[in-house]
Amino acid sequence: MLISSFIGTPLLDHNGKTIPIAKMLATKPLRHELMTRPGPGNRKLTYLSGDSVTRTLNDIFGFDGWCLEVKETKREVRKREISKRMNAKKLLLSVWSIVYSLLFSICRQYNIIVM
Repeated sequence: MLISSFIGTPLLDHNGKTIPIAKMLATKPLRHELMTRPGPGNRKLTYLSGDSVTRTLNDIFGFDGWCLEVKETKREVRKREISKRMNAKKLLLSVWSIVYSLLFSICRQYNIIVM
């Protein structure tokens, strides 16, 4: 007998119909999940934290119901900016901006228990 260890409750819409996984994955994140940080050229970068992504995938696939495989990483920008201002010790300040992009694959994981 084969039993799947993923026993989750499907997410339902307001009519009680099951929401397909593809629709859940295509949903935009909520505003309060978005984080910002300063980026190169005084631009504001918006991103999702790893905790937020993990929580969303656990909600959709269940704990231990998914895996992530990094396919490719690429350094997009590496720039050093030297400030013309000096700190208290009369040293020039420098700031590095490094931006990476990441291509990854998320796969559904089925844990099968043989009894």
